Amino acid sequence: NAGTSFTVKFAPFEFSGPQYLYLNLPNNDATQNPFRIPLTGFALTSIPAVADAKRLGNGTFQFAFDDTQGASYTVIGTTNLALPVTNWTVLGTPTQTTFGHFQFTDSQTPANLRRYYRLRSP
Repeated sequence: NAGTSFTVKFAPFEFSGPQYLYLNLPNNDATQNPFRIPLTGFALTSIPAVADAKRLGNGTFQFAFDDTQGASYTVIGTTNLALPVTNWTVLGTPTQTTFGHFQFTDSQTPANLRRYYRLRSP
């Protein structure tokens, strides 16, 4: 009985309750081909509000936001809002400084006087 394990991450972007989809896996059993696994994902219940945005004395830019303890985020950025989000640059991950409080400092800011930011989860 050999088996395969894998992880599926399903993070829907809709903000209205559970979202559903099926994961279809090819199977050599004709009665179960494809093998369908139902998945349910829940969107964020709230969108974090960025606060305390400021330029620091060394020219870097810093902002903070509050969300669920242990939540996972990536900060992406661009200097061109016309670019699709898929072409934005990954800048890093915010640090959780206290319970549910996150902070991000963009050390590349001095080279980019105008930059737009977006939080991505996960």
